[in-house]
Amino acid sequence: MKLLSIFLSLFILIPWIEIDEQKKIQDIQPPIIEWNRTYGGRGMDIFYCGCVSNDGGFVACGNREIDDVNYAWILKVNENGEKEWEVLNMPNNLTSFVSCIQVTKDGYIACGSYIEGITHLRYYRFLWKINLQGKTEWFKTYDMPQEGHFYMV
Repeated sequence: MKLLSIFLSLFILIPWIEIDEQKKIQDIQPPIIEWNRTYGGRGMDIFYCGCVSNDGGFVACGNREIDDVNYAWILKVNENGEKEWEVLNMPNNLTSFVSCIQVTKDGYIACGSYIEGITHLRYYRFLWKINLQGKTEWFKTYDMPQEGHFYMV
C-alpha cells in the first residue's frame, strides 16, 4: 500500500515538474545580436579587456601581431562596431600586451606589461594615456625588481 502511494505521488508529480521545466526553457530567449565584427589582421591578435566609452561606443585593448612583432593595442569603435581609430605601442619581438583600459573624462588610461630582451624574460610594466582622438599623450614604463604585471587601472 505504501509503495502504491509513493508510485501514485511520483506519477502525479513528475508530469507537473516536466511541464514546469519546459515552461522555464520556453521563457528563455537568446540575446539579440546587434552587430558582429572582426578586428585585427593575420597575426595573433587578442583583446584582453573592453569597456563602453563616454560617447556610447566601445574601446578594447590587448595585443596585436604584425610581421612577427607584437604591439600593445587599443581599438576604438562606434556604437555600430565601425572602427574609429586604433593605436599601437611597444613593438617587441616577444610580447607586449595591454591588460586593462579605463575611460576617463578626457580619454583613456591603460596598463599592461612587456618583455624586453630574450635573455632575461623579465616583465616590465607600463601605464598609457590616450586622448579621445586616439593619440598617445604619455607612456610610462616601470622597471621594478620583482616579477609581475599591471592588470587593473
